[in-house]
Formats: sequence, C-alpha cells, structure tokens
Amino acid sequence: MFQYLLLGLIIFYVMGNLLALRHFGAYDFESQFVRIFLVNDRRIIKRIKEKPTVPLIKKLKKIFSLQLIAKIVIYSLFVHFYLGNNTSVSVFILASLFVCNILFDLQTNKIVNQASQH
Repeated sequence: MFQYLLLGLIIFYVMGNLLALRHFGAYDFESQFVRIFLVNDRRIIKRIKEKPTVPLIKKLKKIFSLQLIAKIVIYSLFVHFYLGNNTSVSVFILASLFVCNILFDLQTNKIVNQASQH
C-alpha cells in the first residue's frame, strides 16, 4: 500500500514539473505550477520577468529539464532502497536530494543574475 502512495507522489511530482515547464516555456511566470515546482523565489521570478529573452528561457528550460531527470533518478533510487528495507541508504539519498535542490537553486540564481547583468 505504501509503495503505491510513494509511486503516486512521484508521478504527481513529475506531472507537475512537466506542466510547470510548459507554462514557463509560454512565458507564464506567475503560474502556480511554475511557483510550486520550478522557481519559488519571487526575486528570481521578478528578474526573469524584467528580461525574458529567448536564450535565457531556453537555457532555464534546459536546466529545469535536467534537474527533473536528476530528481526522478534520485526519487527512484530512494523508492528502490526504501522498499528494500535499506533505511540508511534511503536516508542518505534523501539528504543528497536536499543538497541537490540547494545546488539547483544556486545554479538557477546564477544563470538569472548573469542574464540580468548583460
């Protein structure tokens, strides 16, 4: 039962990210999907809205797509080890997901700052 709940949450997360990427590509930065799944920092959204150039949006969509793939792999590993009753490895994988999220946010912020300086 619990594994179905985990898989359902992962599928929901993936679908939410795909919808967020679609809204982001359509320059709808105020969409709730974009705010929940991609960029939750209002300052970054404000900077993107100030200079929404095509290269910036394409670069960010590429970065967000790669992040989604990485998160799917990490979540899959978590589910695999959690359901295999290997709790220590699954906790380590969740900790690495937390670190990756911070690194992803820093990368996004760096790209937006570089684009706003030009």
